Amino acid sequence: MTDDEMDMMPPAIRRGTQRHFFDGPGRADDAAVLAKLEVDYTPAAVAVQLLLALNELAEIGGDPGRCLCPSAGSGVWARAMRAAFGQAPVIVGVDARESERANLEAACDVAIIGDVTKPDTLGDFDNFGLVADNPPFSAFSSFWPGLLLDSRRLARGAVVAFYGLSSWGQSAEAAPHLARWSPSLQIRVGGRIAHRGGPAADAREYSLWCWSKDQSFESPRWPEWRTVQTAVMPAPLRCWDPSSVPGTFPIDPALVAEIRARYL
Repeated sequence: MTDDEMDMMPPAIRRGTQRHFFDGPGRADDAAVLAKLEVDYTPAAVAVQLLLALNELAEIGGDPGRCLCPSAGSGVWARAMRAAFGQAPVIVGVDARESERANLEAACDVAIIGDVTKPDTLGDFDNFGLVADNPPFSAFSSFWPGLLLDSRRLARGAVVAFYGLSSWGQSAEAAPHLARWSPSLQIRVGGRIAHRGGPAADAREYSLWCWSKDQSFESPRWPEWRTVQTAVMPAPLRCWDPSSVPGTFPIDPALVAEIRARYL
């Protein structure tokens, strides 16, 4: 980003650009590693914006109770939950990779290394009010809300929200899931996202797909859900910067306030 571009941004956003989101040295994963691990990092500002929007649209009331990140990875969604909802929620993070333990322990109240699709992984943890994450694409089907909505681990009125392609709702892959559990809400991200560092943005569009535990459609003839689109944030906020681990360090409260004031 050029100095001129930086000068045009609001002060809190200037302080909250990716290189200043975190107070630590960070790490860099090259493209080969990211591809092997199926990693697409969600820029922290994007996760915060989506959760703030979800809080208003789903009427969570600022306190979702116990939260779950079922594919927590670097912990960015856990950090975004903390930024959006404050200290109220207890956040449980799960990831299959031992290499992510330190990130999970830094970002979550409870860190579990294991496969969330296996019934014993979560142990005695249940009564989740919010499940939100960016699961790997090849495992998307195993993370669809039926996994949790049918597991009796969710609180009454719980919301399940997964970040993924906007086109999913029109795909053949989605059809069997829509037949059983139609989403109640699609929050489309304004603008393109750069998930792997550098200025090149993903050409595809992304959304937060949201389901309510209390909204079940058995074989609906016409699945339907509400669709909204968030405001377009400055490009630097829609970019993941590999100089920082997105999730290991707290997100600047000034950035959260700026997103709430300008980009909802």
